[in-house]
Formats: sequence, C-alpha cells, structure tokens
Amino acid sequence: HAGGMGVVVGLWNQSTGAVTIDNNTIANLTSDAAYPPTGWTYADVIGIYNYSSGLLGPTTTTNNRVFNLSTGNSSNLNQYLPINAGGGTSSQQIGNYARSVMAGICMQTAGSTNHIISNNSVHGLRTTYGAGSNTCYIHGIVPNGGTGTITVDGNEVYGLYAPNNIGNAGNFVGLTGIYLPTSSLGKYTITNNIISLGLRPTDGTSVQNALISGIWDNTNNNNVNLKLKVYHNSVYIGGTNSNTYSNNLNSYAFRRMLIYGSSVYDSLLVLNNIFVNNRSTSTGTGKNYGTYFNSALSAVSNYNDIYGTGTNFVYTNVGGSDYTT
Repeated sequence: HAGGMGVVVGLWNQSTGAVTIDNNTIANLTSDAAYPPTGWTYADVIGIYNYSSGLLGPTTTTNNRVFNLSTGNSSNLNQYLPINAGGGTSSQQIGNYARSVMAGICMQTAGSTNHIISNNSVHGLRTTYGAGSNTCYIHGIVPNGGTGTITVDGNEVYGLYAPNNIGNAGNFVGLTGIYLPTSSLGKYTITNNIISLGLRPTDGTSVQNALISGIWDNTNNNNVNLKLKVYHNSVYIGGTNSNTYSNNLNSYAFRRMLIYGSSVYDSLLVLNNIFVNNRSTSTGTGKNYGTYFNSALSAVSNYNDIYGTGTNFVYTNVGGSDYTT
C-alpha cells in the first residue's frame, strides 16, 4: 500500500542493475470484491512487473508462466496501469476514458536501457466482476520501456475472459494480447508471438461484451525515435458477439490508434504476420477487423495473411474507410 494504491503483484523488479527473470510460475493471484480496503485508490493485479520511475536496469523476462490471475473488485476497475507510484497518471490513460485493471507481464520505465520479454506464456487472466457501471481492461503483455530497444518475441497469450454479464450499456471488458500504451517511446520489435482471444479457456464459450484486440498500437509520442516493428506474429480472434448491452463493440486482430498532434510521427512496420479474425456478430453493428489503421501516417503493412469467416468481417480499415481486400 503506497500513496493510496493497493496492488497484487507476483514478482516486482525495480533494480537498476541487470536482471534476468527466468523460468518462474506466477499463478492464482486474486484481488477479491473486498479489496482494496477503504481509503485505498485502486487494486491492480499484475503477474510480473518491471517498474521504475527512473532508470530500470536491462531486464530479460523469459520462459515464465503467468496464469489464473483474477479480480472480483467491483468499485475501482476504472484505474491506471502501469502503476505510477509517483502519483502522476495522465500519460497512462487508455484512449481517453477507461483504464487497465490487470496484466500478465508489464514493464514501465524511463531511460535508454534495452529489455527483452520472450518465450513467456500468459493465459487464464480474468475478472469475475459482473454487471455494473465499470469498464476494465485485461492485457497479456504491456511493454513500455523508455527510449531503449524493447524486444517482445516468442510469447503466447490466450484465454483472457470475463463473465457474460460484465458491464452494462457503455461499459465493457477490453481484452488485449499485446498492448503498446500511449507513453511508449523507443524501438519496439514485436515478433513471433502467438495470440488467441475471444473464447473462454474453461469451456470454449464466447466472451461477451468485449472489445478485443490481438495487438494494439495506441502510441502517441510523435517522435522520430519511436519505431515499431510487428513481424511474424500469429493472431486468432474467435467467438460470437451477441451484443448483450447494445455496445456494438468491434474486434481487431491488429489495431493501430495513433494519436497525433504534430508534424513528427512514429514509424510502424507490419510485415509477414498471420491475422485471423473469425469472430461473428450475431446482432448489432460491431465489426470484426483483420487489421485497423486509424491513420496510415508513417505506416507500412505488407505481406500479411489476413483472413476471416465470421459475420461482419472486414479485411482492413485505413483512415476510417473499410476495405474488403
């Protein structure tokens, strides 16, 4: 408990020296409905957390298993993640409205050191919170590593889920395999990862009232130093959206939501990936995208296999326009 923050973390690294986190099992962490206690601001759940408000030493997070993390918290879901122990929060917002509540592996640091997140397995992260006026996000991996080079390679993320009755009109669960937050600034290489979302690992049923993104680029640092390479990943989105609360939520195998406000932009290369979105929309207008680029500025997408067989499948969207091929 620090600065009004209640957090549940399996392994927390703040070292300024080189650290290797290898071959650990982080499982069965829970933040229940009674947590955090009165007076605490929020309760996030994170499996492995590499964090420093200053300079974090070079880290290698590899060969770890993170699974069966859960939260039943019902009143503080709309919070910030990564945690900002310094009290500042504005740069950690997801979009302009909802915040995260859970992540399997998360990194947040400044500085120019290099970091590796590789060959980890993240699955079975869930909220047990049901109907109510909160939106929460569950992320498999969140790399946010300052100005250095961050490699996210060979990981698997699958089976993130929530109850069917989660949320209400205007509130939902967001499920993301790999999330690049707004404050990212550095060189990111996202390669050879396997992501599968949209179905519960417990019984194979569809996750409802969910905004699903396999890989989500939400960066907004308009700086020539920000370079994103997304190569050789395999993403599968499945299930059926029955539009429980008429939220008309989309799903995305790959999603770019570049937030820009200057003449200098980050660089994005999306090459040689497999993006399959077989999710169907049984009612409502929610679309299921192979790829989505709200802006094509400084972006190249080529040699990708993009496929989908569900209802309301859209091959891609570029700058607000849908394309079937």
